[in-house]
Amino acid sequence: RFLEQRQALHRLISTTDAFLRLSRSSAVYIPARDELLRENQSLQELANVGVTLLDRHSESKIAQMIRWEIMVALIIGLAGGLLAWQLVRATNRLEAETVERRRAEEDLRKSEASTLEALRQSDAMKSALLSSVSHELRTPLTAIKTMVFGLFSDGRMTSQVRSEFIESINQEIDYLNRLIDNLLDMSRIEAGTLVPQREWHLLEELIEGAIRRVGKGLKHRPLQVNLPANLPPIYV
Repeated sequence: RFLEQRQALHRLISTTDAFLRLSRSSAVYIPARDELLRENQSLQELANVGVTLLDRHSESKIAQMIRWEIMVALIIGLAGGLLAWQLVRATNRLEAETVERRRAEEDLRKSEASTLEALRQSDAMKSALLSSVSHELRTPLTAIKTMVFGLFSDGRMTSQVRSEFIESINQEIDYLNRLIDNLLDMSRIEAGTLVPQREWHLLEELIEGAIRRVGKGLKHRPLQVNLPANLPPIYV
C-alpha cells in the first residue's frame, strides 16, 4: 500500500506540474483540474487504507511506518494546499479576465454605437451643406443669367448701364470663386491635407493682409481701423 501511495504521489506531482503549465484559456484546463482533484482524492484514500493496515503490524513496525506516514501525510497536505491555492488563484484570475473581457466588449459596443451616430450626423450635415451650397450657387448664377440676358436683349441699354451689368457679373463670378475656394478648403480639411499652422503674428500685418485680399470688393468705400498702440504679437 505504501508503494502504491508513493506511485500515486509521483503521479500527483507530475499531474500537478503539467496542470500548472496549462493556460487558463485552454480547452483542457477544466478536465485537467478535475483529473487532478480525483488523483488527490485517490491518494488520500490510499493513505487512509495504509493507516488502517498499521494497526495489524507490530509496534516497532508501526512506529517506523507512522513516521513514513507522517511524512507522506505532510507531503500530501503540502501538495493539496498548493493545489488548492493554485486553483483559487487561477479561478480568481479567470473571473477577473472574464469581467475585463465583458467590459471591453461593452466599451467596443459603445464605441461602435458612437461611430455610427457620428456617421449619421456627418451624413446629415453633408446633406444640409449640399442643400445650402446648391442654393448659394443658384443665386449668383441666376443673377448672372438675368444680366447676360438683359445685355443681349435690350438694345437700347446705355453704355453706363451696360458697364454696371458687366461689373455686377464680374462681382457675382468673384463670389462664385470664393464659394468654390471655401468648398475646396473644406474638402482639404476633411481629408487632413489642410492643417492649421500656428505662429506668432503682428495684428497690424494680419489686418493689412485681409484688407489687401478684399481690396476689390471695398472699392472706394470708407474703411476705418482702430488699434491700440504697442499691441503684443498673437499666436494664431
